Amino acid sequence: MRVPYSWLKEYVEFDESPGEIANILTMTGTKVESVESDDGGEAVLDLEITPNRPDCLSVIGIAREIAAALGRPLKFVPVAAEGKGAATRELVSVEIQDPELAPRYIARVIRNVKVGPSPLWMQKRLKACGIRPICNVVDITNYVMLECGQPLHAFDYDKIRGHKIIVRRAKPGEQIVTLDGETRALDRDILVIADEDTPVAIAGVMGGLDTEVTWDTSTVLLESANFSGSSIWRTSKRLKLRTEASLRFDKGLDPELAVLGQSMACELFSRLGVGEVASGWVDVYPRPEAPRMFVLDPGRVNRLLGVQLTPGDMAALLERLQIPAKVGRDGTIAVEVPGFRRDLSIEADFVEEIARLYGYERVAATTLEGPLPERIEAPFAPIETSSREIMLRLGLDEVVTSSLVGPWAFDLINLPAESPLKCAVKIANPLAEDESMLRTTLIPSIVAVLRRNSDRDVPNVRCFEIGRVYIPVEGGRQPEERRILAGGLMGNLPEATWGVERRKIDFFDAKGIIEAYLDEVGVEDYYFERFTHPSLHPGRAALIWSRHGEGPPRELGFLGELSPEVSKNCGFPSRVYVFELDLGTIASLASPRKVALEPPRFPAVARDIAMVVPLDVSYRHVEDAIRDAAGELLEDVTLFDEYTGPQVPEGHHSLAFRMVLRAREKTLTDEEANRVWEAVAERVTRDCKATVRR
Repeated sequence: MRVPYSWLKEYVEFDESPGEIANILTMTGTKVESVESDDGGEAVLDLEITPNRPDCLSVIGIAREIAAALGRPLKFVPVAAEGKGAATRELVSVEIQDPELAPRYIARVIRNVKVGPSPLWMQKRLKACGIRPICNVVDITNYVMLECGQPLHAFDYDKIRGHKIIVRRAKPGEQIVTLDGETRALDRDILVIADEDTPVAIAGVMGGLDTEVTWDTSTVLLESANFSGSSIWRTSKRLKLRTEASLRFDKGLDPELAVLGQSMACELFSRLGVGEVASGWVDVYPRPEAPRMFVLDPGRVNRLLGVQLTPGDMAALLERLQIPAKVGRDGTIAVEVPGFRRDLSIEADFVEEIARLYGYERVAATTLEGPLPERIEAPFAPIETSSREIMLRLGLDEVVTSSLVGPWAFDLINLPAESPLKCAVKIANPLAEDESMLRTTLIPSIVAVLRRNSDRDVPNVRCFEIGRVYIPVEGGRQPEERRILAGGLMGNLPEATWGVERRKIDFFDAKGIIEAYLDEVGVEDYYFERFTHPSLHPGRAALIWSRHGEGPPRELGFLGELSPEVSKNCGFPSRVYVFELDLGTIASLASPRKVALEPPRFPAVARDIAMVVPLDVSYRHVEDAIRDAAGELLEDVTLFDEYTGPQVPEGHHSLAFRMVLRAREKTLTDEEANRVWEAVAERVTRDCKATVRR
């Protein structure tokens, strides 16, 4: 906001220079961006007003801050323009249909209006504040708005049908041509000022072209009203129409300011000879605001600020801001919150007012006393931190996506209609259809990131995200929040190294990342099991389980290759692999402590075993049988060969395992190793329908 230096001096006596006034305002919380000069060389202060201080969007409001900072009186006496002749009540009527959106509406009539240029002094001040002079009637409304902060609007009285003002919501299909010549469609969420037939203004934003004041206007209907700040903000945003009036209304104004605004405007109409003000006014105020009271504890104020002020000192500081304060017999301070200070609602607000007038620079520096509060760590912070570090070490880049998704997320990965993942929590007032619900899986977000990179010719991506999914709970309760680690891989492996050719990422690369991650966080006895998922390739998808601890196996998550249909729809040039892990389950199973084992004192014995097994018998099932049969002597088992060909029966494949055997107390003999081999052969033959090659 721009305020001429000379205009401020009309309300406060001071000799400080513009630069000094700018520094005083800034140090007390009202920041001055710069001090400039207008065309006549007069100093103009350019201020940055915070959204919670609409009272400072006026000359009087800034003057009040200067007076309080300097400890000098504010020279302001409210004017009273009574008018003469016919009563306004006989000339116009006002009806408010929605008091929630329009708490107060005041109407006055000015007759025998002589429309013409406004005085040069008024034009100069308007220009200095960044407002273009138009004519004396409009300039008076703008001048008063700048002076006291109350937006006003002038209608051509003779163009108001029925001489009746109706403040209501717009009806479906209604339109209005605003003063800027634009035709604007209205709806039920927009508050309008209407006559008996049609809207004549968008409340708190802009007037209509049909009722604007012209050079032929002879009678003016003056509006001074109070509107709901949130309503004006939504209307202004929806219509993409930001005005000086909406800038003030959307922050919330004092309903009493409407009385002051119309009185100051009517006084100018009379004093400048622009027109004759009719006696009285129409004031519709169905739900007057009750005074707001607050009780301050001076002892607590001193403790919060680290100062030693008496209750009287605190009350005096508040009084300088025109905040009535009285010290009670019990030492507390009873404060009556003035209507123009809508921002004062909690104890901290009043403490801040005392502090900024007392002077932050006067608060002595002290060392921290008392015990430090105990550090409270979020329960999932350790697993999230370690997971992030491990994934970064494994060469994946972290991404962050929104928890809000839309129907596109389910369509992207071809989820069927009956999928439980489609039962998402819907947002009551979404900003857009694409962000209308809470996600139930991170896979669509990861796929969207991969597709965005692929579309921009970034073919090689390995990424992960740590986020939350929201699972609906029956009974209307809050959804269950789960921490999820998800990731995606596509394209080639990193640059080729010595002896290793660069190749396409495959399923086993993704599986290796999961294995390395689970090993690092300390999840033991995990295994992979084939399964089907509507978004994944039917033969390249696996559930991840862990037998860690007692009880049944627990599901950790899944990984797999995107189905050909999903990959084709997304336009991926190569195969894409995704995974999703439940961090809550992993955190409950993780054992971050590393156990140091004594180096073996006796050599190991290796035995290979080859067998032909049906294709429907999983590798995991065979490995479990080997481990169970070999017992404690088995140190490790590795699949080192798989073969399908002419020598293998149809529906079967040949698997070759290497078993590493070792005893802790002695060196195993060949006979002992052979007995283990025979036990394993017998077990896989019986349990896995295997034919062991001897």
